[in-house]
Amino acid sequence: MLQMNLVPDRVIYNALIHCYVEHGDVQKACSLHSAMEAQGIQPDKMTYNCLILGHFKEGRMHKVKNLVNDMKIRGLIPKTETYDILIVGHCKLKDFDGAYVWYREMFENGFTPSVSICDNLITGLREEEGPMMLMLFAQK
Repeated sequence: MLQMNLVPDRVIYNALIHCYVEHGDVQKACSLHSAMEAQGIQPDKMTYNCLILGHFKEGRMHKVKNLVNDMKIRGLIPKTETYDILIVGHCKLKDFDGAYVWYREMFENGFTPSVSICDNLITGLREEEGPMMLMLFAQK
């Protein structure tokens, strides 16, 4: 694109980042994120959500936390879609303590869990932690 003097905008960058994450090339997605910022284009929630999902797929939890922190610093408050990725990602990794942290933050920020979040929490907790953990989540 650049060779043809076409300058990508946020929509193009997000589409490319999404495609790279979906095809398992998180490194290339991160390179595009860096290029996007170098061009003076600010990432949005879609950018962050794609990158967070990609790092979950690769088990890079420290990168996930860094991205969420960066998102908040930039004034991009996580909403239901972001919490869905965070909670479901932790559930898939069988990290229910991590899922619970995001679950609590989601409620504290006034959001309601999606069907996907509820399904993953109930299924995972039932299989891994048993009825006592389900009761703890229900109380909160």
